[in-house]
Amino acid sequence: MPQGRVMLLSDRDTLGFPKRYSNFTDAGIIVTPPPWTANNSILSPLDGNLQLAYKFSNGEKLIDLSGNGRTLTEVGSIASQSAGKSGYCLEGDGTSSNGVYYDNDTLFNGLDSDWTFSFWIYLDSLTAKALMGRSQNGSPYSGWYMAHDGTNYKLTNDNNTGILTSTSTVSTGAWAHILYTCTSGNASIYVNGGSAEDTASSVTLQDYNVWCSFWGGGRGGDSPSYFSGMDGRIDELYMWGVGMTQTQANALYNSGTGAFYTG
Repeated sequence: MPQGRVMLLSDRDTLGFPKRYSNFTDAGIIVTPPPWTANNSILSPLDGNLQLAYKFSNGEKLIDLSGNGRTLTEVGSIASQSAGKSGYCLEGDGTSSNGVYYDNDTLFNGLDSDWTFSFWIYLDSLTAKALMGRSQNGSPYSGWYMAHDGTNYKLTNDNNTGILTSTSTVSTGAWAHILYTCTSGNASIYVNGGSAEDTASSVTLQDYNVWCSFWGGGRGGDSPSYFSGMDGRIDELYMWGVGMTQTQANALYNSGTGAFYTG
């Protein structure tokens, strides 16, 4: 029985023994669980600015758990896999016909001030691909994309105008935590925690007022060639409408173990 309560007759089973409560609510005590699996005191103050939260679990593969209702649309077939960083994940096979996207949302229009994207990836090949970005179907234009070029992780505007490039190199066969963040137009990239690997000022991400594609694929294979489908897995994808400090970025990486949103 939880401490601090007087045992009542209702606390005993039919044989008179103390009940074994399955949770505090059954015992008449309501306890709200923390929204993060680790570093809750650092991360939970940001929850009011959480815009997207995708865990890609079975049964909620495309559901936005932030409460903002931004359910993804699947292009082709992206399977939920048991081998995620935390539970399940999405896996792409590197073809242009597979991806997920969210269509026509002003959330992604003119990202020029305060925002953060955080996700875990596991690459199966080093072929240059977009991790996510603002794309336009059947057109040579993209507003922006977060990608890897086979060597480094990048943040790039249309026509390959580079904004950020990591010092960490891209690798296959292991999970990596990638975080792009911007505060008052000052952008940074973090790879597996630590310090910011590159910074840029007066950053405005270009926009073509169309959809935002996640995990490559665009909407069936867009230009540039980065939008031709990711070969690998993605898990625990979050977006906030605020920038993050180095302490917060490292709290999400959590020494490689990760800190995950529980909703």
